Amino acid sequence: MKIRPDKAVLDKDFYKKKMQNNIRKAAITLVFIAIYFFFFKLLFL
Repeated sequence: MKIRPDKAVLDKDFYKKKMQNNIRKAAITLVFIAIYFFFFKLLFL
């Protein structure tokens, strides 16, 4: 099974963008968790 070079490049770009999106989502999630814990401490300590 042969893969055309342009197709391989497109796939690589696709996976790179997907990785960047996943990293961005993870970073946003961590920020929300940090804020949540911060307010949790303010309220209960």
